[in-house]
Amino acid sequence: MLVVLSVRARFSKEVEAAVQSLEKSFGPKVTNYMIVVFTGGDQLEDDDETLEDYLSCECPEPLQKLLEVCRNRCVLFDNKTKKESKKEEQLQKLLKLVEAVVEENSSQPYTHVSFEEMKKLRQQEDTDSLRDYTQQEISK
Repeated sequence: MLVVLSVRARFSKEVEAAVQSLEKSFGPKVTNYMIVVFTGGDQLEDDDETLEDYLSCECPEPLQKLLEVCRNRCVLFDNKTKKESKKEEQLQKLLKLVEAVVEENSSQPYTHVSFEEMKKLRQQEDTDSLRDYTQQEISK
């Protein structure tokens, strides 16, 4: 799961609430599958600042906590770069993080009990729907 944030936008209470909502909806282990993608890298570069500088100086506590639970899996993307080599480098960093997430989770997809329950409920609704359809067809 990718959580996309801008380095120039404040980490607001709304963003914090959205992340908490993800944990509530998907369960606490969802962070084992989470990567934080920061945009606006070119703006940091214009200010002679790195992502590490930004995170060490300007990082609000809720964002620090998010990064901790995500095991500091984060990557920075530029918004405006025209350099194909830089785009490729940023993409490769993200793909390496994705590979690390897959490896850390033993190649198992994320599942949560509520998803399994919803899946069973949908299957039951489909079955019931077909059963009703079949009975209607039979009575004709």
